[in-house]
Amino acid sequence: MAVLFGQEYTKAQLMKKAGNIDQLGGVKRMQFCEGTSKGVECAVFDTGAGLTFTAAIDRALDITSARFNGMSLCYRTPIGDKSPYFYDPAGMEWLYSFPAGMFSTCGLMNVGVPNEFDGDVKGQHGRVSNIPASNVHVDGYWDGDDYIMFAKGKIRETAFFGVNTVIDRTISAWLGENKVRVEDVITNEANRPMPLMVLYHMNTGFPLLDKNSYICFASERAVPRDEEAEKGKDIYNVMQEPVNGYAEQVFYHDMKSLPDGTTCAALINPDRQLGYYVKYNTKELGYMTQWKCMDEAQYVVGIEPANCHVYGMAWEAENGTLEYLDSFESKHIAFEIGVLSGKEEIDGYKAFVEQIMKS
Repeated sequence: MAVLFGQEYTKAQLMKKAGNIDQLGGVKRMQFCEGTSKGVECAVFDTGAGLTFTAAIDRALDITSARFNGMSLCYRTPIGDKSPYFYDPAGMEWLYSFPAGMFSTCGLMNVGVPNEFDGDVKGQHGRVSNIPASNVHVDGYWDGDDYIMFAKGKIRETAFFGVNTVIDRTISAWLGENKVRVEDVITNEANRPMPLMVLYHMNTGFPLLDKNSYICFASERAVPRDEEAEKGKDIYNVMQEPVNGYAEQVFYHDMKSLPDGTTCAALINPDRQLGYYVKYNTKELGYMTQWKCMDEAQYVVGIEPANCHVYGMAWEAENGTLEYLDSFESKHIAFEIGVLSGKEEIDGYKAFVEQIMKS
């Protein structure tokens, strides 16, 4: 049953009180009409419980913005929901198309720094977030007394004589609940094995990110990436006010999980009694990168589960950790992003982290 305005309702009760489901929540397709976002299609979700978010159909169905009770949950770059038709895959040009948002998908033929592998030059974080979805279906339906809204589509990264990898992506949300589920089925449709790199670049900003905010991971160890991160290794989990010229710090986490692979990570603001969490499976995404940037205007924390590191495909292959999919083999990935609102939900999340750490 949907919990709205502090009360449980059946389908029959709700539909006696509302003329249209969009009076309560739902999902609809919209399109930007000007600037570099002109023509970009989106699916806009409203759970009716405070969580609203936008999935950019023309940007791999990535969730490019999200709010809870009007408060932004994510960091947004000045670039906004830029059309993929401006995208240049060379070098670091990805940064000219990066909206940040609730998450941007990185991959599928590179994650991290530009490099060259197997005769192919790889740009920063790959092409996939700039590929429009096709075969898109946006709708909602009743399942008993639960109303489920969704957007689904196919994102195909392909080249003649090369990669032909398809993501079947489904984004689901429930009326009366402050969470979203993302499910990807990634299939290699080439006639030979293909490498696969995928990272979900989740980006949290002000006002959820602020002084006194902290990360709460089911992490056994945080490893600094470089000398700059080494300077902040003792406070990797504690945030601060923006500092002009702050150099980004990156940490790699060894995540603990339940026996079935379930683990979690969150950013919590104790002053606002609000948090943002991701729950995922380490058997699907075995690596976790934390990005901490306390710079003015670039004030953002990244929570980045992945199947790889962020040094690029050539390094991953040399390290022996590059994942391959056989011809027509599929990889399933699912994760949940949600809101922690109030002391009870935050304490419940912390108890879940303790359960994982003791398992």
